[in-house]
Amino acid sequence: MDRTLGGNEEQFQMLLMALGDIKSGICLFQSPEQSKWAALIQKSLKDKKVCLHNIADDEEGTGMPLITDFKRWASESGADVVIVYNLQLLGLRYGDRETVEHLNFMRDQIQAIGKLFLLGVSPYFALLLSRNARDLYSCIRYHFNFTERTAEDGMIEISNCRELSGDYTLEIEKYWEYKSRAEDKVGEEQVRLYLECMDCWKDVRGNLPLQEKEDIMQMASRVDQFCMEKELGMPEVVQIWILADTWLELGEKEKCLSWLKLAEDKVRTALGTGHRIYADALVRLADYYQLASNYEQCEKYYDQALRIYEDHKVPLDERYQDTLMKRAVMYRRRYQYDQALAIYEKILRYYTGKYGSGFSGNATCLNNIGRVYEELGDASGALAKFQEALELLLASGERNYLLSALYNNISAIYLNNGDLKNAWKYIKLAKKETESLYGPDSEHMIRIYNSMAGIWMERERLDKAMEYLKKAMELIKRTHSGETEQAAVVLNNMANALIQGNSPLQAIPLFRQALELRLKINGERDQLTADIYEGLSLAFYGIGDSKQYREYSNKALDIYRELHRETPPR
Repeated sequence: MDRTLGGNEEQFQMLLMALGDIKSGICLFQSPEQSKWAALIQKSLKDKKVCLHNIADDEEGTGMPLITDFKRWASESGADVVIVYNLQLLGLRYGDRETVEHLNFMRDQIQAIGKLFLLGVSPYFALLLSRNARDLYSCIRYHFNFTERTAEDGMIEISNCRELSGDYTLEIEKYWEYKSRAEDKVGEEQVRLYLECMDCWKDVRGNLPLQEKEDIMQMASRVDQFCMEKELGMPEVVQIWILADTWLELGEKEKCLSWLKLAEDKVRTALGTGHRIYADALVRLADYYQLASNYEQCEKYYDQALRIYEDHKVPLDERYQDTLMKRAVMYRRRYQYDQALAIYEKILRYYTGKYGSGFSGNATCLNNIGRVYEELGDASGALAKFQEALELLLASGERNYLLSALYNNISAIYLNNGDLKNAWKYIKLAKKETESLYGPDSEHMIRIYNSMAGIWMERERLDKAMEYLKKAMELIKRTHSGETEQAAVVLNNMANALIQGNSPLQAIPLFRQALELRLKINGERDQLTADIYEGLSLAFYGIGDSKQYREYSNKALDIYRELHRETPPR
């Protein structure tokens, strides 16, 4: 076995045979170590003249390669095969989107040269081409994938991500590639790559090793220091937003808010308070205040941003729609369901008119409408909307988190209406989709295990319910999700299971942990806070402490009255 091929013997022989048989067109190979493979290919193609061009050797100031460059490389030494590799560097220098569009546009011109071109790319860039350069990718005659051995044990390196679908895989590949490249850079170039990693991380962290959080913390600290030492202007606003989002994900709320306020000030000074980008800055602040449970400030900024978007007649398929969706959530918090439904139906009409009733994107609005019906107590209406959304997604073939969420929502409807058989059927489908998309150890599985526990509690199988709740708690610890709303829900449910199992004394510390979290996250006037108070009252009743029973019972009743303007049945 040739150790230089690192277990890629079959792929390499297939490549040589393919390049030996064809004389023109475009082929592609992907590898983290393209220079090595380009040299091996040149050495092995003894019967053909090969021209190598490494994009890394080009000066950044020369700009994007033109068709004249491809013609020049093809004419050098009368080459039969032209290997152009490290194309992903163009994305780093000029932007992924611009590079992909440029290469896609040149497809026919490259083929018209009449030479055999072999393009070398990183795994991330290969995915990017397959997603966003359909014209170019469709004409690639052969595609080869070379993996690398690990230095420690000589085994083939396992992919850094599980088998995922859609853009999620793409973002994970981008994270690993940009992180690797940042290690060799310094100064502004390193900061730029760190920002790319941070931007990816917040979306895919559930499928990355936990130690990546520590690395992101170090990246954010480096970027923070760099930005503090530099005179920032409008061109750096997007960088500031990425930094602020990262600090928020890391739990550093004060750092997040200071950068968001700086960005808002920069935009207001440069563009004024009526500009669309100023609306974007307000939305970022609103998002922060929502997470900080300052809903008054949150609604104020959302409304101000929406007025600006409306004045500019921003299309609904841009940030305007996202802000409308967030505003609808705020309406639902205040039980203003008519306003929330009006927003969802407005977006639904827009997309139906633009793309037709079978547009899979309508599933998001239908799911949200279903949630509103559920909150109004209309179980049949909610189920109909969830199933309509599910049919759209299944017909489209799309596999994303919404599919898992719909299965979960349908399961909850059946559970709340006593159909435990269908509740279990749909939560198992939700589990399968979530594991497929994010893996069995992601934070998204916490909700699934919690729902499964709820079904077993209804079946009065407290042993099975606690089994799934413990699985949820293990994931909460493993994913550092201990200070989240999900953690409060799981703790509350574990305590309720103990109450149901006649163990009130053991339930009290779990209720107290859930209460501490819930008060920190959502404050006193909240439905789950009231539920926890009610659970505590039952626990103290169970141990014969009538004083604390009355205290917590009254606290629960006060919140219920304020939220619903009436006393709920006891």
